[in-house]
Amino acid sequence: MANLMGKLLRIFLLLASSMGNVQALIIELGGDALLGVQPANLRNHHYESNVNVFAFNEQAFVLTEDLSVNREFEFDGDLNNAIAAGTHINSHLLHFDPIGKDKKGKWSRAKGWITFDTDIIGLIYSNRFLRGSDFLSQPGTLFSKSGRKLDKHELNHGGWNISADSRTLWFDWKAKPAVDQLRVITDPPVNVSAPSSLALLLLGGGIFAVGRGRKLLA
Repeated sequence: MANLMGKLLRIFLLLASSMGNVQALIIELGGDALLGVQPANLRNHHYESNVNVFAFNEQAFVLTEDLSVNREFEFDGDLNNAIAAGTHINSHLLHFDPIGKDKKGKWSRAKGWITFDTDIIGLIYSNRFLRGSDFLSQPGTLFSKSGRKLDKHELNHGGWNISADSRTLWFDWKAKPAVDQLRVITDPPVNVSAPSSLALLLLGGGIFAVGRGRKLLA
């Protein structure tokens, strides 16, 4: 009986910890957007497509210092230039690298949308700020040192837009062979209080079953 109770307790603790630390995720994509697992090499000419923008979930993080962003939407749409230290965030990366090495080549175009399960609070799309935020990527990922920014077309001609509920980003990108990247910062999910209700329910059910077993054996 003691062994059974010990097993139930371990299950309870596992459920409580895992449900209280859930990562915000991409939940829907459309058009030319494709969800992928972030590869080890995202430098120019290493992960290419003329028609697809690849979307990757990166890391959940608690900022230890202010994070420089190009657009910040957390405070009723006011534009600021940083997300404050101490903020819990999740990071996601959009990657568009048309095939070829000649920057004078033909334009490639990709358009679509990506929906997250929490609010978008910041966008990072300049080369400087992308490099400064690469610690949010999956460990060991390689990036180009230059040429990663969104071009003027993406920024000035409807290259991106965010839905009224702050959870869907539409993109319409037109690029020559070079890496275009956009890092999307979102809120974390609302934490399930620990011990979580499901964990308590399961634990309570186990204790109830054990109690009934004792009575039946008496």
